[in-house]
Amino acid sequence: MTTYLAWYRANYIAPRQADTPVRLRRGYPIHRLPTVWADQVPNSLPICAGEIHTVRCVDQAGYVRFLNEPVRIGKRYVGRYVWLTLTLKIHRQYLTVWYQPCAHAEWRILKRVNRPLTEAVLPVPKKFARLHV
Repeated sequence: MTTYLAWYRANYIAPRQADTPVRLRRGYPIHRLPTVWADQVPNSLPICAGEIHTVRCVDQAGYVRFLNEPVRIGKRYVGRYVWLTLTLKIHRQYLTVWYQPCAHAEWRILKRVNRPLTEAVLPVPKKFARLHV
């Protein structure tokens, strides 16, 4: 995966993006959570509503691993990358697997499976929530 990340950071230019991630970030400082807020973060972090995205390469058996669990994708996708989105709602959690056959093709859903968590999903505390415009 480190080979993929190195390539992505240094060479990939996304559609409607001016340059690579490394060049876009150049000259911008890293912003850290203010100490006042950091002190308010609980030691045991809750699982909050939202989405978790990741990219995984399909192994020789047709599976990817996500949150230490195997997810069957299919042998026809061996060696290809898929995009996984875990959607966490208060009363429902599900995993969506997306695939894009080439850079100019539309993304399509390969599968959507329920992934109920054993731990409660809570709303994001207002003081930590982003304000979407």
